[in-house]
Parts: sequence; C-alpha cells; structure tokens
Amino acid sequence: MSFVSWVCYDFVRMRGRILLEVGRFDSESMSEADLSEAGFVLYDGSSSGELAFYRRKGVNKRWDWGPSGNDYAFVLEPDGTGRFLDFSNLPERETSTTPDSLYHCAGR
Repeated sequence: MSFVSWVCYDFVRMRGRILLEVGRFDSESMSEADLSEAGFVLYDGSSSGELAFYRRKGVNKRWDWGPSGNDYAFVLEPDGTGRFLDFSNLPERETSTTPDSLYHCAGR
C-alpha cells in the first residue's frame, strides 16, 4: 500500500525543519479495503502523529482528527498554503475559527 504526502514548513521561511506532514492513502493501490477517507498527520518531521479523516472540499484537501473526530483540522490549498485550525475549545455549535498557524507545504 502506498500513500501521498505533503511536508509543511514555516510559512515565512518556506524551508528548514519539517514542522508537519499530512497525507492520504493512494486510492490506486487500495485492493483490500477502501481507505479513500483515511489520512494521517505527522508531527515535527517524525513518524509520530495521528490518524485523520481525509476528504477533498472543492479545490482544498482537508484532514480532521482529535478525540471527537473533528477537534482539529488541517486544510491544504492548491497554492501550497496549509492552515491548522483548532476547534477543541470553541463553544458548542460554533464551527468557525481563524487559523492557529500557517504553513508552506509541498508534495513529497
């Protein structure tokens, strides 16, 4: 099974240390189980991270994860801009927030 991933760097410097890597399983290699909505988020350039729910929202790619499944989100725009969103402390029923951090991402 293969996967597709994007490495993300500091938005201003655009290079240096990998801060985050997001990815999804390659749909062309899925023969046993349908993992089209399975993705992952890895932290600090390591193999440590979280499984995430992946989906395409218009032209953007989006990963959601956390204890309730949607506490955190990462949105990757076509130009390589990545936005991390933290919904974990929002009042109930509120779904809008500004990005907690911005990244410059590139396909691996």
